[in-house]
Amino acid sequence: LDGAEELYGESLRKTVVVTAVRCDDLFADVELASPLAIKSDMQGADGFLFENGQATLSKCDLLVTEYWPYALVRAGFAMREIHEHYRKFFTHGHIIDEASWRPGQPLLPVAELIERLQDEFKGSESPDATSQDKTKHRNVILAKDRLVV
Repeated sequence: LDGAEELYGESLRKTVVVTAVRCDDLFADVELASPLAIKSDMQGADGFLFENGQATLSKCDLLVTEYWPYALVRAGFAMREIHEHYRKFFTHGHIIDEASWRPGQPLLPVAELIERLQDEFKGSESPDATSQDKTKHRNVILAKDRLVV
């Protein structure tokens, strides 16, 4: 967890070791019905879904996930890797917030979504950024098609 400055005292917290199963192993013997939607909110560990769930994500039509650069970097992921995973599996998406997205609105091309995320979060890397700026997050919706959600 040395990818970013610690802002929440994570290193002082008690840790618990848990057994985990790779997403692709969990669904290896399951016929997933289509359309397939996945909701992921893993507090920065979402990058592991992209690394260990590629077969599952290749069948996924819609993913709602958390975009939290601070936690993703703390978990060892580079944001460019996360963006590449977005591009690899999805063609469209949007930031889910009250200011820019409403149900029934067409999704943006994934490249435009990534550009908007980068623009919104670029100030969070500034030395002058507040801890609130450095740790802000957004939920994003990603889809294989420019469907209306």
